[in-house]
Amino acid sequence: MLHRIAGLAIAAPRKVIAAAVLVLIGAAIFGLPVIKTLSAGGWGDPDSESSQAAALLSQKFGQGDMSMLITVTSDRGAQGPQASAVGAELVRRLQNSPNVGQVRPAWTVPPAAAHSLISEDGKTGLITAAISGGETNAQNNAKRLSDELVHDRDGLRVRVGGEATVYWQVSEQTRKDLLLMESLALPLSFVVLVRVFGGLVAAALPVAEIGRAHV
Repeated sequence: MLHRIAGLAIAAPRKVIAAAVLVLIGAAIFGLPVIKTLSAGGWGDPDSESSQAAALLSQKFGQGDMSMLITVTSDRGAQGPQASAVGAELVRRLQNSPNVGQVRPAWTVPPAAAHSLISEDGKTGLITAAISGGETNAQNNAKRLSDELVHDRDGLRVRVGGEATVYWQVSEQTRKDLLLMESLALPLSFVVLVRVFGGLVAAALPVAEIGRAHV
């Protein structure tokens, strides 16, 4: 293949360069959207006892596949009227979501349990929610819920965390890093190849092969 491409490059160098540019553009058009379809999980064996136990807890007992944490912070205290009202609103919207299992807020659990869901300074209350959807969709559901629910209001600070949140943030950052890496790698590789081979045509050949492989 390379021998034939080299022969074509000698016979029509401008056409080879133009074809290489078109291949790179095509690789970007067809390759970049693939990043969004990559699974964020998949390393768990669905036939293992732990996976089956997790599925049973999620389907029968509403435990969810991943945890999501939401904190509500008020300078007037987490158990004050403002924080309690916002916490109750968040709990209601979480419970109405089909992708959320058990919800444990600091404001409705028994006093003995509430102590563990309130910060030591008494300003921050915690909501724990079980998010369903498996290794991939649970984090997507967490991101959607975070976009809908997590924003400051009435002078209160609302923040999100937990396993599901970490997963979608890592996936989001990975997508950005891959886009940045691809946007830097090909141009820099082409510049290096021009330096090594001493010509645009020779440098375009391996770049064209890389682009064809990505497509």
